[in-house]
Amino acid sequence: VDEAIIQRTDFASGELETVLYGWDGDDDRTAWLDYDYRVRWSYVGGPVIETDWISTSAGALVLTPPLRPRELVIEADPVLLREQGVRAVVVQVSYDANGVERTANASIRPTSQTGSRQLVLYQDPQQPEYTYSFDWRLWGGERTSVGPFDDVSDFIFVDEIPR
Repeated sequence: VDEAIIQRTDFASGELETVLYGWDGDDDRTAWLDYDYRVRWSYVGGPVIETDWISTSAGALVLTPPLRPRELVIEADPVLLREQGVRAVVVQVSYDANGVERTANASIRPTSQTGSRQLVLYQDPQQPEYTYSFDWRLWGGERTSVGPFDDVSDFIFVDEIPR
């Protein structure tokens, strides 16, 4: 049992008091610093990632999420879509999120003001790969579908129908 009073002037001098911790016959003054922890990451609508138990004596834990949000931009020129008789373009993106296959969809119509959509993919930054497919829905009920394609880019352009 010990006590220390720390004042503002102690921080300026750099000389701080220390105390020792002990309890009920605890003779090993460093063993009490050892502890086990595990981290559980729960993504809204996504996977739950839990680590094994980890032993440490660190005074602080620095945690970095295994999956990070990544913005994928789907773009099309609305004028080009109208000229080609497109009513809508549907893009399906599939990607791995820590062993769980995830799918995200975006639709672009030639009547939209901007002609772009953003999808947020939660991925390991070291594994930026994804697969995507297109489905152009044309006037008169005709459809043209292509894919899947593999990519790592931050942009997918969808205003050119393959012929």
